[in-house]
Amino acid sequence: MANYTYFVSSGQEQGSLRLDSQTMFVASGGRAPGVTVGDRSTLGVDGTALRITVLAGGTLNIFRGSALTAVVSSGGNINVSSGGSTSGTTVNKGGAMYIINGRSINTTLAGGILNVGYSNGHLNAGNAAVSSTFINSGGTMHVSSSGNAVSTVINSGGSMIISSAGSASDSIVSSSGILTIADSGTHYGKLAVEEGGRVIAAENAVICFSLAGLKASDEYFINNAALIEGNVNYSVSLSKKQTAGVYKLARNAQNIQFINITVNGIYYQTE
Repeated sequence: MANYTYFVSSGQEQGSLRLDSQTMFVASGGRAPGVTVGDRSTLGVDGTALRITVLAGGTLNIFRGSALTAVVSSGGNINVSSGGSTSGTTVNKGGAMYIINGRSINTTLAGGILNVGYSNGHLNAGNAAVSSTFINSGGTMHVSSSGNAVSTVINSGGSMIISSAGSASDSIVSSSGILTIADSGTHYGKLAVEEGGRVIAAENAVICFSLAGLKASDEYFINNAALIEGNVNYSVSLSKKQTAGVYKLARNAQNIQFINITVNGIYYQTE
């Protein structure tokens, strides 16, 4: 066993304390409520951590456990590994969270950074996923290779970047928000862009209309394709048993020159 300042075993609880140049580990089945992680301190979690504050120089490592309602201040970091998860995290300006192979839901970037599938300069082979992320002014989310972001809201002054082999789906880009899709990055599902919002797509960026399992409706997948900048590769993914009907893909789609179609993995190109 490593030499921790505090060790919380299964069935035990240790909380309402501040770590300063100290270490704490919460084993599976243990709980740590109300811990503040100060400078040169580390909190490692295989169990459950609640209401955690990470200050400058502090690090929260979520291994196979979970963190609920954490707040990351400037200079603080959260790392979420395989089997780990966070919920209700707020990352303030100067703070950072790295989803290495784990999961995160209901994250708010209040000027901070969220890296999905990327940590300390290294891409990760596993799967990293986030959902219901709110990116406010000054906040940035990077979705790298093996990363996936679902149901993201990019508010004014916020930014999401989908890097090569990264993916996102069902995004909302508010006025003055920016979504960038890099070469070989992919956006699936619905994409709502308000006036004043920007979607910037590099060459070989992909926007895919994933229709498999869906039924036709009056709602467009893209509300205004005229607000999408760049030479995008559009594609439609269908199943052999796709429900018949008129599927509304994009409004103001004059700039869409061709759409590639895939049916059960078989590729077609239309012009």
